Parts: sequence; structure tokens; C-alpha cells
Amino acid sequence: MNTRRRSMLRWVVALATGLLMVCGSGFAAEESVIIHARWTVLPYQTLRILDADGAPSDGSALLPIPDVADRQRGYVEQIDAHRLQIVSNGAWKILVWTEQATLGSRPLSDVWIRADGGTYFALSNAPSSLTHGGNGTFEISVDVRVQASPDTETASGTLDLVYLIMLD
Repeated sequence: MNTRRRSMLRWVVALATGLLMVCGSGFAAEESVIIHARWTVLPYQTLRILDADGAPSDGSALLPIPDVADRQRGYVEQIDAHRLQIVSNGAWKILVWTEQATLGSRPLSDVWIRADGGTYFALSNAPSSLTHGGNGTFEISVDVRVQASPDTETASGTLDLVYLIMLD
């Protein structure tokens, strides 16, 4: 054999031996590896306010003018004044209040609010809990009631509500 062939043969044998050593050691290993992964899921919440017609709202509710039947009954009511669409990956609550001191010439104590057909409560300038829930997607109906008696002036007007979603 000539020297050139011998040097080529040595190179091929050395390469094959090296590959066998590297590959063989991988097959012969009997060690195991355990990987621990940790992560934190941050709270995610969205609140979308829709008006009675389903259009996006800024939180204003136009109250109807009470008729004779409303005055005799003692109140005028706006069912579905707002619909709140909520998406959350954890427990949440909705707070509601108004920054108005009155509703026209009517005192704020004459304005009552409720969520999803629940019990009415007096609206105020301080945040009050309107409703709460867990993770998921929800649509909440908000109704507004204004006291109206035969001897009081009209209860119609615009009511500006502030809604806040927060962790419960």
C-alpha cells in the first residue's frame, strides 16, 4: 500500500473509533434527568359596557320619562340600562358608583340599581359591590330604578355610572 492510502485508512479508522466512542457512551448511559418548570399566571380581566341596544357605552344611561302608571307605582325603571360583559381568569367583583351629586333636581338617594334581577340597592358616590363571580365569561344585566311619586317632578335624565372590575 502506498503511504497516501495508509494515511487515509488511519484517518477513517480514527474517525470510526471516535464516533463509536461518542455514540456508544450515549447508549450506555443509564442516568435520568428531571426538569422542574414553574410559572405564574397573572390575573386577566376585561369589562365591556354595552347600552340597552347592545352598542358600546361610556357608562351613561338615559332614563325614561315616567308616565302616569309609573308615578302611581312609585318609580320608573330602566331594565337593561347596561349589559356588562366580563372575561376573567380568576375571582372578580364589580363596583359601581356615580360622581353625580343629583339626578337633575332629584336627590341621588332616589336612584337604585341592581344586577341580573337581584335586589335593588341605593346608588351613591362611594363604590358599592354590584356583583361578583369566578373565572370564565359572563354577561350581567344592570337595571336602574328612580323613585317617582305623583307629586314629584319628572325623574328622567342621564345617569353617569362608573364601573370597576377588580380581584375578589
